[in-house]
Amino acid sequence: MSSLNAPNRRLLAILTIVFFVSLMVVIFIQQSRIRALEENVAESPVTEDVTNHRKAVAQGLRDDPAAAPRIRQRDEDPLDKARQQHTEAVEKQLAEISAPLVADMASTMFNADIKKGQSLVTGGYQTADGRNQFTIFKPSVISGANGSKQIQIDSNLIAMSRNDTKQSGLDSLATNAKNTLQHAESWEESDVAGTMQMLQSSSDSEHLGQPKIVVAPGGEFTIQMTSDDQSSYTLSGTADLSPDGSGVVIKARIEQIESSDGQG
Repeated sequence: MSSLNAPNRRLLAILTIVFFVSLMVVIFIQQSRIRALEENVAESPVTEDVTNHRKAVAQGLRDDPAAAPRIRQRDEDPLDKARQQHTEAVEKQLAEISAPLVADMASTMFNADIKKGQSLVTGGYQTADGRNQFTIFKPSVISGANGSKQIQIDSNLIAMSRNDTKQSGLDSLATNAKNTLQHAESWEESDVAGTMQMLQSSSDSEHLGQPKIVVAPGGEFTIQMTSDDQSSYTLSGTADLSPDGSGVVIKARIEQIESSDGQG
């Protein structure tokens, strides 16, 4: 990875602070919801039944100690389970956001509603060879084998030279930051076609891959690619139908890890 100058280091620091502040807000909101849930549980008439049940369980353990494993499994507290799941989700999110701070990698997170006929262009971070890497998504709704709706995501992973990046209009997405959020643009088919045509005629830019995946609405997906020099590219997220049915909502994360020798 190329070293960052002072302005870019400050920008990275600001972005990092924004990510952690956002995460703290999410944690605060979730904790408030859990406290509200606890209050509702405490006020519920079912609480008395649960208390009586636990007293009966205690008496049952005294009468039949061998029943302890079965009773513990049946008497598992759903609120404790909800807390544990929430904690695990927050820890996972924190690990994803902070990953570029502890590893030599670049990442992009986005949440976009892509309308029919449009494509989403994201990425733009620099690779070791001085080019900028972008991913172009084109989702479409297709019919499954049983007539149900499915979401197909066609994507193009491209590496563009600085000159081609500027000529194709991708310079608005080019960045030195290693961790970006909502760093994406919606493009019309004609713009994408022009960029792909330039790519084919250029000797300085490269088409790295064309992964495709089909998922059910609301389903999760993961695409992983590894180059000859062991640089890796991972795309993961969820895809769902837009609330108004006019497109596809994609929530995804891209992680790009270059080879250890820096020759990616």
